[in-house]
Amino acid sequence: MKKSHNSTPNTTDISHCQIGQFLDGRVYSLVDEAHRRFGTQDLVVVLDLGSNTPTLNAVPRHRATRDKSLSDHIRQKLSRPASYFKKSPWAAAQSFWFVVLDKARAEFCAVNAIPAGAFAALT
Repeated sequence: MKKSHNSTPNTTDISHCQIGQFLDGRVYSLVDEAHRRFGTQDLVVVLDLGSNTPTLNAVPRHRATRDKSLSDHIRQKLSRPASYFKKSPWAAAQSFWFVVLDKARAEFCAVNAIPAGAFAALT
């Protein structure tokens, strides 16, 4: 992973997000759980690969923007909700920031997705 210096963060389309390989059912389940627990969809999910046991956590975005363990660059990018970076106004029912940390590097992107099973409720 390399640190992104783009003025606009990557958004998913997942092909544009180099960390898309880490997005799986565990991440989306955590987002659903965090949404219920915190009462907001404005979330940041952090996958920390820098320790012996990788950790996956979700926090409200306003908390993450004050987290001094994240670089100033990342905290600045998190100043807007992930939903701000939707490529299509109808495309995503679920938007969140996804941050992957390694020992000395970080990668992040705005994830805009339709949760699994969302269409089942429509049929």
